[in-house]
Amino acid sequence: ADYTKAIAIEPDEINWYIWRADDFLEINDYANAIKDMNAAISLEPDNVQLYVNRSLIKKQNGDRAGAQTDDATVDSLRKKRIEELSTDLASDEYDLDLNKSMLSERANLFVLMDQFEKAIADWLTLSELAPEDSVEWYSRIGDVYKDFLKSDEKAVHYYTLAINSPADPDDYSKAMAHIERGAIRVAQGDIKAGCADYRTGQRVLQKEWTDMLYRDLPECAKNK
Repeated sequence: ADYTKAIAIEPDEINWYIWRADDFLEINDYANAIKDMNAAISLEPDNVQLYVNRSLIKKQNGDRAGAQTDDATVDSLRKKRIEELSTDLASDEYDLDLNKSMLSERANLFVLMDQFEKAIADWLTLSELAPEDSVEWYSRIGDVYKDFLKSDEKAVHYYTLAINSPADPDDYSKAMAHIERGAIRVAQGDIKAGCADYRTGQRVLQKEWTDMLYRDLPECAKNK
């Protein structure tokens, strides 16, 4: 695609700059990639992802100081957004659906800021506000305990809550909760229960995804 022509026609469309920056990166032209990211940021100075992208480019180009500056801006913008969401949530002026959306966004931001306990608190609130969607929130809590807080016991607890939630048995998040719980159980030596979880999740996962999981866990491949 000729993004230069597109920019000439629509100079205020940030995607043209982002996509052209990607093209420059493919040929290791970091200087022009950064120029395009600068242009995109000038159009949307509060767009966090633009600073994330530019930081990555600067790191590739060896500009550690510049990358650190962008990373600091990312943290500042995320903190600002958390404050905005917290103010709105405290106002009681919004309906349930919007509150759910804001809580979910804030929880995700807390994870990005390594404030995991606060993220968990928001997901637990969401599970109370919308128990019909609790499979998603419990699964995310399980992921945080597994990936960041390194507590297999609590991860299994929340994956089990996700599995026992009122969601459809074929729900993707429920299937993934089986997969994650199975991985932990296999790692703990409970091959039978772990592989049983994998097989339950298998029904709703694409075959190539399931095959990859079995390759990662040869114990289950041996016990199909």
